[in-house]
Amino acid sequence: MGACVMPFRAAVGKRYGRRHTPGEMNKTESRYAELLQARLLAGEILAWHFEAVTFKLASDLRYTPDFCVLHCDGSFELIDVKGSGPIDAKSLVKIKAAAERFYWFDWTMSVEQLKKNGGGFVARRF
Repeated sequence: MGACVMPFRAAVGKRYGRRHTPGEMNKTESRYAELLQARLLAGEILAWHFEAVTFKLASDLRYTPDFCVLHCDGSFELIDVKGSGPIDAKSLVKIKAAAERFYWFDWTMSVEQLKKNGGGFVARRF
């Protein structure tokens, strides 16, 4: 479940950094995957997958959460991982729309915290 990750460099003129390449984890997603793998090995979750499902929100609008997690109680959580920088408004709209339309899943946005603020990830549930 590990992935080779190229060094991150924000593209010139891009507000939120370089564009995501489907199927490849960035550094933040790789750190989150390590946390999920540790939870899997500890028996806290049953399974996790990266970019496993895509939801159709409108005729030309799709949303692919970063991670899908199957919990021991049978619940299914979809997680969008964000870095410590600004969160794109489009990302918030998509996860809110997905959570409203597919309400039987648990929806979370996990935002990485700066080391000076304690590090780790803070979860926001939708």
